Amino acid sequence: MSDFAGRKLHVDSKIFLSEFNNADHNMAIAYLLNSYDRFYGDVRSSVEVYTKQCSTMTTTQDVAIMGATLANKGINPKTNKKLIDSKYISYILTHMEKNGLYEESDEWIKHIPFPAKSGVSGVLLIVIPGVMGIGIYSPPLNNHGNSVKGIKTMKMISKILL
Repeated sequence: MSDFAGRKLHVDSKIFLSEFNNADHNMAIAYLLNSYDRFYGDVRSSVEVYTKQCSTMTTTQDVAIMGATLANKGINPKTNKKLIDSKYISYILTHMEKNGLYEESDEWIKHIPFPAKSGVSGVLLIVIPGVMGIGIYSPPLNNHGNSVKGIKTMKMISKILL
């Protein structure tokens, strides 16, 4: 994540411990997938890594650079480092379109035709392929777990871009 942001990021240990000590739902899902041979790693360490990723402190600029790296075919525009092979970018962006905003993904892509990923902090990472990344942060969340104001903001931005 630090490479994608173009700077050293850190995990907030208080947030991590709070989230990891209450990760029963995520553990249960992972163990259920594991029981069907559909989980491809150690459950506990995978959920721990996921929870650390969710507890990493970022700014909207960091998130925009991360999105810009995907928009720039895997090359971080800040550091010029190639972080991911461009052959994987369409796969990633397709999954962001289909799942990036949970149950609201289909509605998002109808109104805002750009791949995005939301987070429970109220963050939105938006990719304008070949152009830029956008980072928006604004809680509170709607009933789908996405930023209410972030979605409104991106609807206004997309009208300008389109």
